[in-house]
Amino acid sequence: KSPKYKNRMIAACYFTTLVNGETEFRSHLIYSDDGGLNWQIGGITPETATSECEVAELDNGVLMLNMTKRSHTIRARSVAYSYDGGLTLQDQFLDKQLWGPFCQASLDSYVDKKGKFVALFANPRHLYGREDLTIQRSFDNGESWKEFQLAFKGYSGNSDLLVMQNGQIGVFFECGKIWSRDGLAFRKYDLN
Repeated sequence: KSPKYKNRMIAACYFTTLVNGETEFRSHLIYSDDGGLNWQIGGITPETATSECEVAELDNGVLMLNMTKRSHTIRARSVAYSYDGGLTLQDQFLDKQLWGPFCQASLDSYVDKKGKFVALFANPRHLYGREDLTIQRSFDNGESWKEFQLAFKGYSGNSDLLVMQNGQIGVFFECGKIWSRDGLAFRKYDLN
């Protein structure tokens, strides 16, 4: 939505390379300025060991990339920013507020009825297992996060957030009684 890059399409991706016999993971962006007919490689994360990722535009036009940290000991999300419409990524850090297991998470943003910008984040909020899918909100461009809604108590995994045209938040996610991938569910909530 930022005027300089208005209507640019951005997708969050990751790739692997083989370096000295070891697989290296790295998140990145791709972008299209012609409605998705042609795509270009954009910013690649400065640091490695990141994979599944989502991107959202903040209220100042900056893009925030939120990534799975490929570690079974680090329980935080990796975050990087693009200040040039997705061409580069920088300022990568571990956001320890967004803790959880090694799992994909989802990210989105919207402007509420009062004109205030809100970022959304969802992931299993459990230190060791894929459990307790929780939606969090940020009112300060991701500087701080507050719990908004427990979407599923129990086994849950990958998710996708969306802001619906009827003014609700939707979340589509993996869940189950025995394992986090037993089935799929969709829940919706009022934005307030």
